[in-house]
Amino acid sequence: GFAWWVLARPTSGWDNTKFRPYTGWRLPERASRYMAKGPSDRLTWKESRATDLMFFDGDGGKRWEGVDHAGIYLGRGWIIDSSSSRDGVSLTWARTGWYRQNFVWSRRIVRT
Repeated sequence: GFAWWVLARPTSGWDNTKFRPYTGWRLPERASRYMAKGPSDRLTWKESRATDLMFFDGDGGKRWEGVDHAGIYLGRGWIIDSSSSRDGVSLTWARTGWYRQNFVWSRRIVRT
């Protein structure tokens, strides 16, 4: 839900724009697998740039149905994400380890 909360446009009476200076972008449901299901403009790790949504599949399914985690890429191998544990929102090195091994693709939400 963290990546969705940061990037999504307010809907159904829910409005987080008082916390940020932008209106947000149209994203499907807040679950990672639905955000991953969006447009077919899937980006590789090397094509990813800061502000892209990165999707991960911890069980190795490599299909949108299997995506179970999302983070916002900050660039230079770092993402900001939130786990389901008590850790909450964290800055995470994603170029190696679990994140790199389970990376599926990225989506570009912010167009510049």
